[in-house]
Amino acid sequence: MQTTGLFESFIKEIPCELGKPLYVVPLGDIHHDSPMHAHDKFKRFIDEWADKIDRGYNVVFVGMGDYLDGCSTSERGIVGDKRLHESTRENLNQWALDKTHDFLKTIEPISKNIIGMIEGNHYYDLMGGQTTTQYMCSQIGAYYMGVLCLFRLRLRIDGASHPVDFYAHHGKGAARLVGGSINRIQQMAEGCRADVYLMGHDHKLATGKSSSIELTKDGDIKDRTQTFVRTGSFLKAFEKGQVSYIADMCGNPCELGAPYITLTPRRVGDKKKRRTVDIRVTI
Repeated sequence: MQTTGLFESFIKEIPCELGKPLYVVPLGDIHHDSPMHAHDKFKRFIDEWADKIDRGYNVVFVGMGDYLDGCSTSERGIVGDKRLHESTRENLNQWALDKTHDFLKTIEPISKNIIGMIEGNHYYDLMGGQTTTQYMCSQIGAYYMGVLCLFRLRLRIDGASHPVDFYAHHGKGAARLVGGSINRIQQMAEGCRADVYLMGHDHKLATGKSSSIELTKDGDIKDRTQTFVRTGSFLKAFEKGQVSYIADMCGNPCELGAPYITLTPRRVGDKKKRRTVDIRVTI
């Protein structure tokens, strides 16, 4: 997999309330313009979260890449070939923009809640130097996260902030079994200390945890839990009469959808100023 190779980082402050969850929804591997895109399931997903937002849920989305099906690395080399006529390149550029606008229209009900978008290995290079992912970020006011991003969500409560750190990559490797898929995410923790590690790409919906202990500044012992999440997909593997690369490889289908992570701030013991954030994953 070859993408932009860009590393980014950012901090986002989000107003929260004690005891009330912030929902963080990683959303990727949608392949919106593919014949195998699970259109009905994706629309229901968007509608359900839009309804939750309308009802006052505190929700943010993190794009995990591969929003559109084209183009792969080799295909981008063909489509961007300078030997093509200028008019051909302009037509292909408009074709890519049309697909991008179709996707933006689909996600419009939740677009204001998308805080950032990771680059995948499927995207279009637009004339002018932007990728379609960069263009989407500019349209909806989201942070362009490159292909690898370390970011912090600061949960702001009564004048105090409580950080939760995320390390996100579109994905590397394609383990056949769930255990191998999670192992690849856990390897990310060897090079970066964070609370939640996100990875897509292999279309699996899976999660796992690992814990360690550390000393507080007062000399007490506390746990630090690292959470690993594969972020799912909305690309069907099999459909009668349709061609798919999964069928070519005699591969297995994956459950369609996306996980969500709840970050719930709460008090520790009877001390009003001591607080923690509970992290839970639902798939």
